[in-house]
Amino acid sequence: MLLFALTLVVAQSVSLNGTWQSPIGPLTVRETNDGVTATVAGKNVCGFARGEVVFSGARLDDSLMGTLTSCRKKSGSCSGGAVVGDAVLLVDDRGHLQGTVHLPLGPGCRGPIEKTLRLSKTAAKKPKKASTQKKREAVALLLEAHALLDRGQFEDARQKCQTASTLDPTRADAHTCIGVSYFRRDRRDEALAEYSKALELAPDDGVVYYNIACAYVLINEKVALEYLQLALLNGFLRPDMIDADNDWKTLKSDARFQALLRGEPLP
Repeated sequence: MLLFALTLVVAQSVSLNGTWQSPIGPLTVRETNDGVTATVAGKNVCGFARGEVVFSGARLDDSLMGTLTSCRKKSGSCSGGAVVGDAVLLVDDRGHLQGTVHLPLGPGCRGPIEKTLRLSKTAAKKPKKASTQKKREAVALLLEAHALLDRGQFEDARQKCQTASTLDPTRADAHTCIGVSYFRRDRRDEALAEYSKALELAPDDGVVYYNIACAYVLINEKVALEYLQLALLNGFLRPDMIDADNDWKTLKSDARFQALLRGEPLP
């Protein structure tokens, strides 16, 4: 079990008050001078009573610290019931909370109970499914686009990725590809917008978190490291590649960066 304090980078312009959609169910978040709480707002997968507190913490400057309660489903020798754990989350200017929650395993239970948590103030719309033929065409275009990226033909790559996304709106990697085509041309805002779209479709994709981290290195080192931690927590287990990536050259000697490569949480 991994345990570390809940660190939530909070954009000051974003109000936490309101109803949020979550994997548990709708939650009512209230922020006061005494702290931040989230209570159950309606029907939920855990069977918690309406009004029950499932998050409690305190907002300090740009961070929120606290604990989250979720539930474990009974399966075989794994007992069910409520379970409390810590998390690492980030909030963006569009009002999404996203990150990784680590909850303790019970006797006979396997794997993480909940790998990724994403909360939104509006329910996300599911993209329409593409036909088998369109899915195949999208895959072919993305393969061509990656070859174009390797050759430095970034706009040609972007166009193919855009067409792939139109053919199959469920493909998060199409938006990632578009984002990379922008990032390689130092158009970071446009890249980040595409990475955000990718996370809408695949909120547990470590590659997307890593690309976001790289985009922030020259903008905000603290945020870059937070996203790098999210990338590692979501399966981007390539410390050798990260250490060799020139995007991190300004942070190579940073103790926080080296700690992440060793598998340690940010202080």
